[in-house]
Amino acid sequence: MKALLAVLLFILLSPKTAEAQQFQASLSHYSMDDGLASNVVSKILQDDYGFIWISTWNGLSRFDGYNFYNYKTGAASGIPKLHNRILDMVIDTQQNVWLRMYDGRVFVLKRSTDTIINAFENVMTNEEPFTNYPLMVTSSGDVLVNVDGVGLYKLRMEQNGIQSQLITAGNLTVTSMAEGYQNDIWLGTDKGVHRMDMSNLTIERKGVFLDENVTVLFSNGYNIYVGTESGKICSFSYGQDSQVLADCKNRISALFVDSHGIIWYSDNRDGVHRIMPDTHEEKTFVQRVTVPDYDGKGGEFGEVNGTVWARMNRGGYGYYNREKDEIEYFHNDPSNPWNLSNTINARLELSEGVVWESTSRRGLEKLEIQKKTIERVLLSQTQAMSNDIRAIAFDTRRQQLLIANKAGELYIKRANGETIIVNKDSKGEALGRIYGIYIDSKGNYWLSS
Repeated sequence: MKALLAVLLFILLSPKTAEAQQFQASLSHYSMDDGLASNVVSKILQDDYGFIWISTWNGLSRFDGYNFYNYKTGAASGIPKLHNRILDMVIDTQQNVWLRMYDGRVFVLKRSTDTIINAFENVMTNEEPFTNYPLMVTSSGDVLVNVDGVGLYKLRMEQNGIQSQLITAGNLTVTSMAEGYQNDIWLGTDKGVHRMDMSNLTIERKGVFLDENVTVLFSNGYNIYVGTESGKICSFSYGQDSQVLADCKNRISALFVDSHGIIWYSDNRDGVHRIMPDTHEEKTFVQRVTVPDYDGKGGEFGEVNGTVWARMNRGGYGYYNREKDEIEYFHNDPSNPWNLSNTINARLELSEGVVWESTSRRGLEKLEIQKKTIERVLLSQTQAMSNDIRAIAFDTRRQQLLIANKAGELYIKRANGETIIVNKDSKGEALGRIYGIYIDSKGNYWLSS
């Protein structure tokens, strides 16, 4: 029964059904009165254990669904040089929480000891490392830190401390990073895009778009998309020529490509913009806001179960309705005074139908999307054993559902509607009845039969 319900949940949130109706949700509000470390929230993430992590301007909060547990920052922590304000955070494959602080220093919550330590405490340098750039976690579990005026540090949490290696950038100024198809790292710089050789930790001089000052990179696993200071959006991939996809004339501040191939970006204009992959037709989306974000931090995008969510430049937030070709308000239309603010400081959309956000009204909002209908879906119209579900798992990285049945078939249902059926191994032998599916930290699928 649980397997059937999980299949139904995937169907309900798939593009075919979810886009056809407006999302309705129930609301819960949390603040310092409920135990939140601060009402000023900068980032919201979920780890592999299901905990929700909230970085704030006065501490780090971990939410277990019932209670907040807070980690002190600033002078109250007793940790030397630890600022109280957290600007950004990432979670590595070991579930350690890395923090970029307001002053540019980097600290990490080591989960094995549940303590915060300085990420560079064992690094001997003439000048203390600072960064103004987002941190990056690679699929192999390394954390890359772009240190101002120095280069890239590759950090990894080990039992005896943090292992660090410096990758010098020479005359290049690194501005952005993305991981490619074969776990290689691509670097956006002030002189184009260059590949970093992870075998010897060197940056290749040969690159692409060498005349461009790159502002942002995005990877969908196969293609690398490039946004530039001059307003160009470019792409390249293995075995194909690089190309310029669009010239938007304004500095690109954010870039995203969804499962349908639609290019999303933001620049110095209000709102966000999309470019259709086949026609290159462009459209701008803006929302009316009562409290504009005057900082103009740029847009931010995500896709969950085939639905694209967008935080707009200078205010505005919602989900893309593919049928209407519009970004819908999500309980935040300013025309309704009872609605939430649509000026978003931090956001997190989850595949189980929960949206976390922090708005200009401060605190933390939890919206649970209500499913009003249940549709029974058969994997096969003729074979009963194909509908006898024995195992199920959801791959959050690739946004696809894995379903195993009594007939010995593994169904892989992707967010774009594509379905792949696997019933034989690499030797051509039948898989047999599958009773369990496990997804490891590297994204490999393990089957028990």
